[in-house]
Amino acid sequence: MKNKLALADCKDVLLKLSLIATMFLSPEISLARKANAVGGFYTVYRYDVAAKGSCVPDHDSTPKEILRRNGIKYSGNPSEQEVAALAKGIAQVENLLGDPLPIPWRQNYNFITATGKWNQGATSINVRRPKGSPKGTNVGRMMHELGHKVGNSGVYQKYQSFTGRTRCRITGYAASKFNEEFAEVFEAYVVYPDLLEQKCPKAFEFMSKKLFPNTNHKISSCDRNSDDQNPETPSVVPLPIPRPSDLGNVAEVETDEDAVITPDNGDDEDDDDDVVEASPSPEENSLPVARIPIPTPRPSRGAK
Repeated sequence: MKNKLALADCKDVLLKLSLIATMFLSPEISLARKANAVGGFYTVYRYDVAAKGSCVPDHDSTPKEILRRNGIKYSGNPSEQEVAALAKGIAQVENLLGDPLPIPWRQNYNFITATGKWNQGATSINVRRPKGSPKGTNVGRMMHELGHKVGNSGVYQKYQSFTGRTRCRITGYAASKFNEEFAEVFEAYVVYPDLLEQKCPKAFEFMSKKLFPNTNHKISSCDRNSDDQNPETPSVVPLPIPRPSDLGNVAEVETDEDAVITPDNGDDEDDDDDVVEASPSPEENSLPVARIPIPTPRPSRGAK
């Protein structure tokens, strides 16, 4: 009898602990389930090709020239690799626009040697990276943050109107809230258009026809298994290896609820994967001077 009572008490304690854990962890569990349902990485900028900007066409300007003419300022004494990574993404946005960034899109970047979330204010984003971490050179992540700035200029509403209740779950993070969906979509169109085109056709259509009209020839294909690429004329754009296994998975879903636009004050994703490398990142604020070729045309995928 005593053993049965002890077992009952033990089950009661375990049940209570389970309920308490659910109360505290339910948001994280929910996001994890969304990420698993989508497949692939939790954010676009965790794809290696997005982080390195491998799909982004090169431009015939120095990083300093690119940032100056687009009104992008930086502070915090970033390394030349970090400045070059920021300029690479900005140059592609300029390329898609056909003009320098409009004033409402301009976002300053403040590089901070620290862990934590990339919080943003009205005019700047704090790029937090531990000393020696490569996070400050992540082209995709900096374009994700620029996507929030673009969204806040009135584009959130335009995207919402165009897509209706069709949501792009391109990543688990995109499924967390509407603002993050748009930032992920914006980032993908700039740094990994193949991923967006194949996973979220509706979102791709908005970017290619509304936000950056008639720009299919200005984005480069990164699908190394594409049937459109002629092996006799290899692309000058570096190809991602390995090709993501989830590239062809459609990630658009129809919902019963309207999208909710919320205030942007920083990234919700925790930087729990910060790795401090043995050698510190350079502290110089010098800029590379090498010039690189004009973008090559993207292989045709047929009429859109």
